[in-house]
Amino acid sequence: MKNYLKVLLGQLVIVLFGFSETYGQSVLDPYYFSGSGPVGTARYTSMGGAFATLGGDISGVSTNPAGGAVFVNHQIDLSLGIAGFETQVDRGEGTRFQINMPSAGVMFSIPVAESKWKAINFGLTSSRIKNFGRNIEYSDQVNAPNSFVDFLLADAGTIPPSELADNSFFGAMAYDTYILEWDENTGSYYTYAGGSSEQRVIYKRAGRNTDYDLNFSANYDNRLYLGVNLGVGNMEIKDEMQNIESFNDTLEKVEFRDDLIRSGSALLFKLGAIYRVNKNIRVSAFYHAPRHYRLLTTYTARLESGFEDNSGYRINDGFEFEYLLRLPSRYGGGVAVVLPKAGVFSIEAEKTRLQNAFLGYYDPGDGAFDADKSFFNSENVDIAQNYVDLISIRAGAEIKISNVALRAGINYQSQPFANKTDALLSRYKPRMFYTGGIGLRLNKNTSLDFFGTYASYRENFFPYSGGLNKEIKISEISIGTGLSLYF
Repeated sequence: MKNYLKVLLGQLVIVLFGFSETYGQSVLDPYYFSGSGPVGTARYTSMGGAFATLGGDISGVSTNPAGGAVFVNHQIDLSLGIAGFETQVDRGEGTRFQINMPSAGVMFSIPVAESKWKAINFGLTSSRIKNFGRNIEYSDQVNAPNSFVDFLLADAGTIPPSELADNSFFGAMAYDTYILEWDENTGSYYTYAGGSSEQRVIYKRAGRNTDYDLNFSANYDNRLYLGVNLGVGNMEIKDEMQNIESFNDTLEKVEFRDDLIRSGSALLFKLGAIYRVNKNIRVSAFYHAPRHYRLLTTYTARLESGFEDNSGYRINDGFEFEYLLRLPSRYGGGVAVVLPKAGVFSIEAEKTRLQNAFLGYYDPGDGAFDADKSFFNSENVDIAQNYVDLISIRAGAEIKISNVALRAGINYQSQPFANKTDALLSRYKPRMFYTGGIGLRLNKNTSLDFFGTYASYRENFFPYSGGLNKEIKISEISIGTGLSLYF
């Protein structure tokens, strides 16, 4: 069973949902799922996520648990937002919107009498780490050897039809729908689709990564703030691709659709500290332990053929498996300037050693993960050799004018790959998010905040191994609001 699954997974990697055959989807997982964007409470988001040193914010507690000790009141927070992703590609474009809840939580502050430990705080927080969204649509004219039928021919290779089911997932589907025919004399496959084709590709992605934290924190003498989070990280991603090719030949149409759903969770452990140097300056440090996501993956595929005599064939197939995705530890710190009744400024840096990420196989038979990672050996070698440290820098400022707060920030993430000259990897440039917002203190118990963010960056898109390489430009924008209640 394990060897058979290895064949299936190897073939799944080359149906790439937008990535190259060298750097398949699983190899890019550490890049997409590590780090964090400016997503959270309205105040946190509008200041670029720079709250590791300021504290007193629900999403800031998710970054630095010591921020929970800065709360001096009980507080409830709820945020709502809309995230939009516009994708531009040669001869096509697409847009996707997601309504989401970036953050929600409650914090309690319990004063301690006659002690330098001024308060013991605790709370529950839900903070969105990342939103995943894509919608790529384009049409193109494709010639051999770049069509999807060429991919099917290459996947089947010279495997006899009697052995296809065990050795070529997509080749077997193509043979059963008469897209491929076997020639006994040459020991190879051929097809009735010839020449160029008109290709239509539609790719969609949706999903999110959310942390649910139980925070315990303490305030020592209004100078040292300490905190720890125990929690669960939950991830869900759904990829869909549809590829339609039309030929002017006996085989007139080939339509392929597949869906990949991954969902799972990881236990979280976070530590943090904030120190008040004086009434205006604070410094901080935080650490997040590695995350071991156990991801259940469901893959389904449908292949359909249509011939000039109006005959046609369709087949559905799929499989399910579990695997381990280990994301490395994150650590960082920052400094903040706090001017009472005037405003704040905060800057922080964070580091994640992406080259230490790895994939592991889960064997349902013994209920354990493959500790030596040999099942994904080639993917793990690619991860170790091609990644570098991911550096995130966040900075934000807030200016207070009476009961109004004006906010702005930036969120920078470095280029993740070591090989900057590779034609494909060099397209993954550093990302910069620009953020802003406004806060209104309605009364002593209620605040209403608004935020907006914008980023633009480039990536690669390969609909399948051997397909035409497309450079895509992604514009990401989000807006939303948040309500805070103090009691």
